[in-house]
Amino acid sequence: MLTEENWDCAEYTIFEESKKAIMRFAESETSDPCSFFALSSDYVFGDITICFDTYNNSLLHAKRHDARVFTTRANAFASANSWTNARHYLQRDSIGTFPPHTSEFTFPEFATIHLPDWESHFAIDFGPENPDPIGHVIIVLHNAICRLMNAGSFECLAMSSPFYVGIEFPTVDRGITVLKILNWPPHQGTRV
Repeated sequence: MLTEENWDCAEYTIFEESKKAIMRFAESETSDPCSFFALSSDYVFGDITICFDTYNNSLLHAKRHDARVFTTRANAFASANSWTNARHYLQRDSIGTFPPHTSEFTFPEFATIHLPDWESHFAIDFGPENPDPIGHVIIVLHNAICRLMNAGSFECLAMSSPFYVGIEFPTVDRGITVLKILNWPPHQGTRV
């Protein structure tokens, strides 16, 4: 069983390795602004993948996803009894301004962090005595990203406006979860 100290150590490792990867990415020859930073966790095998997307790739995949979702909904809503599943089709896919999965990013596997303690820990069967600790993993990734933001780690990037930061669990068919939006474009109005 992983202890609080193990989770803290994992958070620190993810923070430090992500910071290094962000610096390497900033120094790369990419001329297209960076639009997304994500940590993709295949935690059962102890792997955290650091992913970057670029503005133009993000828009290309967002347009494709938009067309696919719109067509699927239109076809689903065309039948006589479509009203019975309309809620499902509406909630199943949302349209965003970025790809739905990190596998479609420009750099889906820029770097990988391997946490051997996780691999051995997650090899056990989960049940009432051993509940699935994905909640710990979510908190570790969230805290590592908060540390990156607080340290100003993203400031070295040529960021698009807006710039997204998120996490993904490829084994869970949810796609990317945006944790924070940075580098907001100027807007009218005084209320947030």
